[in-house]
Amino acid sequence: MFDQFEMDRLCSELGVKPLMAPLEERVFSGVKDKMPAEWAQKMYEELKHVYEFVEAKFPLRVPQYWKAQEAEYKRAV
Repeated sequence: MFDQFEMDRLCSELGVKPLMAPLEERVFSGVKDKMPAEWAQKMYEELKHVYEFVEAKFPLRVPQYWKAQEAEYKRAV
């Protein structure tokens, strides 16, 4: 999603005029903070079925960051 091709594709899909994406601008790139435990718990409860589906359907292709995020959510439960 972070290149002009993907922005053009998204605009086309949405039926809007193509926009030039400000790809150099990073918003909140320096913000590094822990999610409150109660938010993580709720997030895990809401997304658990997604993690389980992806793990079952694509066990060898699950990105490492997904596994790490799931583990963080589970710790909050």
